[in-house]
Amino acid sequence: MDGTGYATTSTRSAARSALTLDSRGTGEKGKPNKPYDTELFARGVVAVLDHLGVHRADVHGTSMGGRLARGSFVEWVQRIELAL
Repeated sequence: MDGTGYATTSTRSAARSALTLDSRGTGEKGKPNKPYDTELFARGVVAVLDHLGVHRADVHGTSMGGRLARGSFVEWVQRIELAL
């Protein structure tokens, strides 16, 4: 998975950077032709982090994003600094 299908925005400061993802099937993105679930979304988030060279991250999400954050934390605990 290469993170394709995710629109991103980012904010940077001296101490932190923030990245907002627009997951497949939401926002400006079209709905995938194949089945998808939070595990697929979580793998996509990790692919985006890999692409950006981010080894550890704070994760926050609300509603579906909260489920995604929780799923990411369980599966990739070594990658998550803080889950909100």
